[in-house]
Amino acid sequence: MPERAPQATLHPTACAPARIVGAGRMAERTRAHDWELTSLGPIADWPDALVVLVNAMLANQHPSMLFWGDDLLQFFNDAAIPIVGADKQATALGQRAEECWAEVWPIVGEQIEQARAGRAVWKEDQLAPIYRNGRLENAWFTYSYSPAYDARGEICGVLVTCLETTGRMQAERQLRDERGELLKVFEQAPAFFAVLRGPDHVFERVNPKYQQVIGGLDVIGRPLREAIPGIAEQGYIAILDRVLRTGEPYIAADAHFTLPASAGRAVAERVVDFVYQPLREADGSVSGILVLGVDTTERKRVAVALAESERRAAMVLESITEGFHILDAEGRFQQFNEAGRAIYEAQGLDADALIGQRAFAIFPEHEETETGRAILTCLREKKATSLESFYPPWNRWFSLRNYPTPDGGVATFFQDITDKKRIEAQLAEQEERFAFATQVAGIGYWFCNLPFDRLVWDKTVKEHFWLEPEDEVTLERFLSLIHAEDREATRQAIERSIANHTLYDVEYRTVAPDGRVKVIRAIGRAEYGADGTPLRFDGVTQDVTELKQAREALDAERARLSAVFENVPIGILFTLADGRVVSANRQAEQILGRGVSEIPSYAELALFRADGRRVADEDRPLRRVLTEGGGIYRGEFEYRRPDGTGIWLEIIAAPILDAKGRVVGAVDALADIDVRKRAEGALVRSEKLALVGRLAASISHEINNPLEAISNLLYLIETNTGEEETRAFGRKAQEELARISHIVTHTLRFNRQSVGYGEQKMSALLESSVAIYEGRLKNSGIVLCREYEDSVSVRCAGSEIRQVFANLIANAFDATRSGGKLILRSRDQRHPATGQPGVRVTVADSGHGIPKSFRKHLFEPFFTSKGDNGTGLGLWVSREILNKHHAAVRMKSRTDAGASGTVFSMWFPA
Repeated sequence: MPERAPQATLHPTACAPARIVGAGRMAERTRAHDWELTSLGPIADWPDALVVLVNAMLANQHPSMLFWGDDLLQFFNDAAIPIVGADKQATALGQRAEECWAEVWPIVGEQIEQARAGRAVWKEDQLAPIYRNGRLENAWFTYSYSPAYDARGEICGVLVTCLETTGRMQAERQLRDERGELLKVFEQAPAFFAVLRGPDHVFERVNPKYQQVIGGLDVIGRPLREAIPGIAEQGYIAILDRVLRTGEPYIAADAHFTLPASAGRAVAERVVDFVYQPLREADGSVSGILVLGVDTTERKRVAVALAESERRAAMVLESITEGFHILDAEGRFQQFNEAGRAIYEAQGLDADALIGQRAFAIFPEHEETETGRAILTCLREKKATSLESFYPPWNRWFSLRNYPTPDGGVATFFQDITDKKRIEAQLAEQEERFAFATQVAGIGYWFCNLPFDRLVWDKTVKEHFWLEPEDEVTLERFLSLIHAEDREATRQAIERSIANHTLYDVEYRTVAPDGRVKVIRAIGRAEYGADGTPLRFDGVTQDVTELKQAREALDAERARLSAVFENVPIGILFTLADGRVVSANRQAEQILGRGVSEIPSYAELALFRADGRRVADEDRPLRRVLTEGGGIYRGEFEYRRPDGTGIWLEIIAAPILDAKGRVVGAVDALADIDVRKRAEGALVRSEKLALVGRLAASISHEINNPLEAISNLLYLIETNTGEEETRAFGRKAQEELARISHIVTHTLRFNRQSVGYGEQKMSALLESSVAIYEGRLKNSGIVLCREYEDSVSVRCAGSEIRQVFANLIANAFDATRSGGKLILRSRDQRHPATGQPGVRVTVADSGHGIPKSFRKHLFEPFFTSKGDNGTGLGLWVSREILNKHHAAVRMKSRTDAGASGTVFSMWFPA
C-alpha cells in the first residue's frame, strides 16, 4: 500500500461533499463518517482511485462492498444494508472487514486474500453463517471478490458484489426435505410409483411396489425402452412422449400391461390403474414424468370371478319360467327376473319403476290376501312359505314360494297359474291327476365341468330322477335313469348344444324303480373359454308332468273350438294389426264369394252404405277396432261380391289383445241379413206409398170439395140464365174444372228429387238458412245469437239440410214473435256412445214452448200446433231428411211462465 498522503491544509470535511457524491443513505453516512480516526484519513486526502470506487459502489443498485487498504476497511452501499444487518450497521462502515465478519472469516478470509493477490473469486450459493438479528444464522450468498487497483495499477483493496440467496436455498432445502419425506411415503405406499427423466424416459427412482409390478427388473438409470422389453409395442412409450411434449397428464383405468417372459419367469399380464404426471422445473419446462398407480390385477380377477358367479345365478333365474323377485328387510323391491317383470307388466305395472319402493305401501290391499300374508310371515318369522292362491286385485291365480334371505329379506318365486286353474275347472275328470298342481312346481339346478365327470345336482333334480339326496351322479347314471325311448335323443341334444353353442331345451321321461314315470323339462347351456373350448354345462330341470297333461287337454279343447269355428252359421274373419286377413271359416268364404287367400287385405272388401256411398276403410268396424283399440264396433253394409252380386251384412268387429293389452289383431263376424234388409226396404217403400196415398187422398178431398161447389154454382148459372153466351161460358168452365179434378186425382205421386252430396260446414248451412229471416227477426225484436265453433265438414245434401234448418228457424220465429232470443250453435262433438267424430247443431228459442200433449206427435205428418197456419209436414219431412243422413235429433221444451222455450239438438256424423 502507498504511504498515506500528507494532510491538506483545508479541514478534512470541507472537500468531502465535492468528492463523495450521491444521495443515498450510505453516501450520507460515508460523507459524515470521521475518517480521521482510521488509517485512511480525511476524505480530502483519499486517493482518486478510492474515491472513484466508493462513488461507483454507492451508486450501484446491486449489493456491493469495498475492502480498502492493508486493514481492509469496509465500505458498503444501500443495497448491502440488509446483508450487514441491524446489529452491525452502526459499526460496520470503516471497520476492518475481519472484525466485522469474524464469524465467516474462516470461510471467506482465504478467498479475499486470493483477490488481493490478483485472482478474482466467484462463489454461488455459498453457505456463510453470519451474526445478525441478534443471533448466528445460516445464510447463503452468491458473490464475487475482485481486486481493486489504484492509479498506478497496484492492488489496494477488494471489491465485493454479492446477492443473498438464503430464501431460495431454504425453500429448495424444504422442497428437498418434503420430496424426501414424500419419497419415503411412496416407498412404503401400497401404490407403485416411478420417476422417469428426459426424452428417453430414464428411470431415476422406483419404489418396491413398482419393482414388484415389473417382475423385479433392474431399471434404475436405464431408458424405459431398454429396461422393460416390449413396452414400446404396447403403446406406453408413445403416451409418455405425448405427456412430455404437451405437459398434459394421462390417466388410465383397467389398463393391461404384459411383461414378457424371461429366465425363470413366464409371460405375466397385469391390470393397472395409473397416471402419468408431468414433472416441471422452476421455468415451467417438463423434465420428467411421475408414474403413479395401483396394481388391480388381483382385484380384477376377483371381480371377474364374482361377475361370473352372478352371471350363472342370473342365468338360472332368467331360464326358469316362474316369476322371481326379492324384497329387502324393509319390504322394498330389490330385483325382478324377466318372467316376474312380464307378470307385473301384464297388469300395467312397470317392474323396474317399483325397485326401491315398499311393496305393501304400493299395494296396501296385499296384506289382506293370502299371498300377502304368506310373504309377511316369511319376512317376520324368517321361515319359508308356499301356497297357491287367488289374488283378487288382479283377478288371477298364483303359486308362490317365499324364502328368507340372509339379509333379512324375502325371495319369492311366483307363477301365474290362472290358465292351469281354468283347465282344471274345464276338465273335472282330471282332478285327481292335477292334485299335485296345488304344490309348488320344483325347479332344480345342475352344474358340471367339461369334459363330464361328476355331475353336481341339487336335491330337487335328484327327486326328478327318483334319487336320494346323498346319491352320487355320473353321466352314465344320468342317462340310465331316462326312459329308454328318450335316452338317445337326450344324449344327442346335449352333444348338439355343446357343439353348436345353442340352448339345451328338451323334455324326457324319468322312470322310478317301481315303473312310475315323470316328464322332466331340462334347460341349460355350455360355457366356453376364450379359445372356444367348452368348460361347463349348467342348467335347470322342472317336473312338467302335470303341465304336459294339461297341455294335451288344452289341445283337445282347441280341436273342439276349431270344429265350432268351422261349423258356426256366421262368417268369421281374423286379421292382423295391419289389416291382413289371415284366417276365415267356410261360412265367411261362402258369404264373400272368395277364399281367404284371395283377400290379401280387409280394405279390399267392397262395402257400401244404404245411399250407395262406398264405406271408407277408416269407417269400417274392423279398421276402427285396429286403429282406435278396445271396444266392439258394428254396422250394416251392402257387400258386393267379385261377380257383381250384392248381399247385406251385419258386421261386428272385436279386438284381439296380447298379454300387455295391446291390439295385435281383430276378429270380424259377418251375419247375412240380406233377406231382412230387403224386407225392411220393401216395408219402407210400402209405408211411403201408403203415406203418399193418404196424402193424395187428403189433398184430393180438400181440393175436390171446393171444386164441386164451384161446379154446382156454374150449373146454376147455366140453367138460370137465358143468355146463350153465358150458358156457353158456364159449360166451358165446368169442362175445365172437370179436367182439374182429373189431374188432382191421377197425377199425385212421389216427387223424387235428385240431390247432390258434398262436404259441407254446418255453420255455413245455418248461416245461409237464417239469412232470409234476419230482416223479420230484427223487425220483431228477436235477438239472434250465433255460436259457430265447428271445424270439421259433414258429407250431406246441402239443400236438404238447409230445408231442415229453415224449418226449425221458421218454427222458432213463429213461437217467439217478439222480444225473445234465437240461438244458433254448432260445435265438434264425438258420438257419446260410439266415439265417432261429428258435429252437434242446436236451434234454441225463448218462445212459448210446446205443450206436453203435443210433443209425442211432433214428427207425425199433418200434425200442427199452428192451427190453420201450419201444414203439419215440416218436422215430418225434416226427420226423414235427418234419418237419411244418419243424423240424430232430440227436442226439449218448457212452457213455464218466464222460463219457456224449445231446443232442437241434432248430431251429424262427420
